[in-house]
Amino acid sequence: MTLYKRLLRVGVEQIYNNPLYRNAYALVFSTVSTSGLGMFYWIIAARLYTPETVGYGSAAISTMMFVSGLAQLNLTDALGRFLPNAGRQTTKLITLSYATTGVLSFVIATIFAVGYLLLTQEEGFLRGSVFVTIWFIFAVAIWTVFALQDSILTGLRQAVWIPIENTIFSIIKIVLLVVFAVWLHDDGIMASWTIPVAMTIIPINILIFRRLIPQHIEREADKEKPLSFPALRNFVTGTYIASLFHHAYISLPPLLVTLILGPQANAYFYIPWLIGNSFDLLPTNMTASLTVEGARDEENLPALASHLLKHMLTVMTPLALVTIVSAPIFLQLFGADYASEGAPLMQLVAISIIPSAINFLNMGIYRVRQNIGGILRMQIGLCAGVIGLGVFLLPSLGIVGFGISWLTAQIIMSIYSFFELRGVLRTDDKLETLPFLQ
Repeated sequence: MTLYKRLLRVGVEQIYNNPLYRNAYALVFSTVSTSGLGMFYWIIAARLYTPETVGYGSAAISTMMFVSGLAQLNLTDALGRFLPNAGRQTTKLITLSYATTGVLSFVIATIFAVGYLLLTQEEGFLRGSVFVTIWFIFAVAIWTVFALQDSILTGLRQAVWIPIENTIFSIIKIVLLVVFAVWLHDDGIMASWTIPVAMTIIPINILIFRRLIPQHIEREADKEKPLSFPALRNFVTGTYIASLFHHAYISLPPLLVTLILGPQANAYFYIPWLIGNSFDLLPTNMTASLTVEGARDEENLPALASHLLKHMLTVMTPLALVTIVSAPIFLQLFGADYASEGAPLMQLVAISIIPSAINFLNMGIYRVRQNIGGILRMQIGLCAGVIGLGVFLLPSLGIVGFGISWLTAQIIMSIYSFFELRGVLRTDDKLETLPFLQ
């Protein structure tokens, strides 16, 4: 019987009863739901808005995420690593995280917006409007909260709430996208993306503080360890530096394409690039579950990692194959030009799914063991490959140049990760697991 039939036979109930798999698959479901609705969102955008408007709007969203990433201090990783053992200091850790990143969001977004308006001569996505500039600054701040709350839910072992939250967010932004196409056309994309964020963070944080934190403190009392703020500071500092490189090679390419090739080229680039980022959310989220469970039970980390790797490959191998075959057909939904320009890029990104999964698993183990040097090496290597080679290839090969640089960087770093993981995954398997993995 194949692995897939065994998985079906075992059933959802047994997966749900294992926290590693429950949270991992909740995050996978969130990724699939959000990505599917996200594609529908961009299909509508491509039909209702001009390519130039889509280009400016997607560049604004990517830039908002990049600036927010600077302000997050990579606390998304730190919360997953330290919340499982925080105990009675859970509320303090979460509140401190929100306050610190909130202030930084306003400061960094203001500096960026002012600098953009002063240094950029051509009309850009801020369009020289004071209102849009202020709106962008606030959007960065609320996106920071939106990003952190998912990590908080994961760290509290309550990731099952994330697909609910993100699905509601995705549906609202689609509705607003259509509404704003009529009377807020130029800024409709940015508005439809950011307003739902503000609408969802309030109820989710009421849930976190009033219900989930008290439950977590009571349930994890036997796992509580004194929270070392020097250790937290060192972890945050090191991983934050690494996250800067990560955010750079994820968020900057759409802006670079816009600056070098123009907003229309970025419209054709952004859709497959967005899909590529969605693919990466699968191993990112699954290894987030590994970080939480590994922090609670570090002795069994090799076994946890071995079993999670099997699940990752089970999910991602068919996804890569289907995407490679269907890319030209799928992109026709956005329009013929989107398909002809973007299909090769989308196929290159799909090929990279497997090496990317290996890289994320390796970094997940590094996070649990607080191996900051290893995380830095991975992220610097990926950034150098993606941005360095991509900028070099972009003028001659067009948007496919970033596809080549992305795939090349992922393969090179996966070879490094393979040798790192080989020793770790050889450790004796002590984890009591599901029948289909025995």
